Amino acid sequence: MSSGQPRRPAPELARAALNQRAWTYLAPEQPRDRRDPYWESGSHPEIVARVWDQLGGALPEGCVHVIRGRPVLAHPETGAILAFPAGTAYALWLAPDDAAQAPLSTVHRWGTGAETDLSALLGDGWFWGAFDEREPAWCRSAFGWWERGGARRIR
Repeated sequence: MSSGQPRRPAPELARAALNQRAWTYLAPEQPRDRRDPYWESGSHPEIVARVWDQLGGALPEGCVHVIRGRPVLAHPETGAILAFPAGTAYALWLAPDDAAQAPLSTVHRWGTGAETDLSALLGDGWFWGAFDEREPAWCRSAFGWWERGGARRIR
């Protein structure tokens, strides 16, 4: 697990039309104050480490961001959110080719019995992570999709 801090403070991800649904889901009322994102973001520190350190480690620098103190991975130029921790789970956005073949679910059942359906909340391409060894490659693929103009294809 990480030492508890990113190398330098993660920048705040700007709200944009491209990330509006995810931004709203992640930060409806969260304060903007700087906190330790590994320990004080509302997610388990091992889940934050999975997203930022393991999945983020497969991406170019500049993809680690926060949304009102909540950790996310995002494409630094487009603002497209690629992954985020959510309590004891984490979500990934997959490029269309990967989404069609990935054995991941869009629905997560929490310990309380409640369910969260990412496709209903955030749209196509969102899946719950499963600590699958292919996830870093899927994140790189998603980054590349946005890098190659993915935003123009979905507008």
